[in-house]
Amino acid sequence: MKRILFRKTAVIVIFAILIFNVKVLAQGSWNIKYLPIDSLNGSYVGKEIRIDFKSFSTDTLNESPEWMERKLLSKEDTIKLIANGMCKSYKESWKLYPDHGVLSDQSLVCLDKHEWVQIREIYLVSISDNSIAIDFLAYDSKGLKKKQKSVLCKCDIKGILIKLD
Repeated sequence: MKRILFRKTAVIVIFAILIFNVKVLAQGSWNIKYLPIDSLNGSYVGKEIRIDFKSFSTDTLNESPEWMERKLLSKEDTIKLIANGMCKSYKESWKLYPDHGVLSDQSLVCLDKHEWVQIREIYLVSISDNSIAIDFLAYDSKGLKKKQKSVLCKCDIKGILIKLD
């Protein structure tokens, strides 16, 4: 009888330890912060960023960005970028999960059906009252990357994702 009780107790303890360890091992990472476009300043020049474009011209933040990150980024807005004299449409591609959101997972994907292009790295070059200048790396279907430049109107941008230090 004591042996059976000991075994049951041992099974319960082992099961409890396994459940605790699964939770510990399943912890994700979150290395991004959301900034409304009005909060962007010169201290972010040179940093890697991602851009949250507006869905429509009056699309603005109504709540604190700390509470809204996942909700704000649940839409995949589209934007036209002019780079190297060419205009292409891109769609936001957000990969955010309840316990995981990493800047390197966020990108822009070209909507041109004849040419697959993905923008995975964007760097803030300068900020003015009405626009921001960016450098970005565009990857093609073969994995080749091409550095390009563009200037974006702030009126098209809702916010910026930056990597936490």
